[in-house]
Amino acid sequence: MKDCLLFTVGPVQMDPKIREIGAQQPPYFRTEMFSSFLLDAEERFLALLHAPEGSRAVFLSSSGTGGMEAVVDGLLDQNDRALVIDGGSFGHRFVELCGLHGIATEVLSLSPGERLTEERLNAAPTTGLTALLVNLHETSTGTLYELPMLSRYCKSHGLLLLIDAVSAFIADEID
Repeated sequence: MKDCLLFTVGPVQMDPKIREIGAQQPPYFRTEMFSSFLLDAEERFLALLHAPEGSRAVFLSSSGTGGMEAVVDGLLDQNDRALVIDGGSFGHRFVELCGLHGIATEVLSLSPGERLTEERLNAAPTTGLTALLVNLHETSTGTLYELPMLSRYCKSHGLLLLIDAVSAFIADEID
């Protein structure tokens, strides 16, 4: 068999063992086995994040954009006003999704690769804000935002912090 290239994210070589696993029939989701598998995955996932006791995780069978949309549509409504960090194509996707779902936004626009500073963040409008949305690792520009700074900002302003961490998870520390 010829080597296969995986183009999501990539291109990267696919190990033959991974291809073998991918070729197997997935377990049916309404079984005890599948439920046990999912609960084990949730436990391991939360441990990697050092999540507090009683935390839960939701696994989505969608693309990263599907996850972003689930967050916007599932956690915000027309009574919310979100500050969105728009530092590249994925941050901009949050802006578009908020518009699509009628969520009022303030946009903090950054140039490609521009570092988000505490001063710049604190200068953003805060009136009526209820949430901050950010793509933690803006892979379109290679920018990683500082999670502790974003968390402090949200705590000080009583905001819900909504993070797309698809590209940051496992590669960067998330606690």
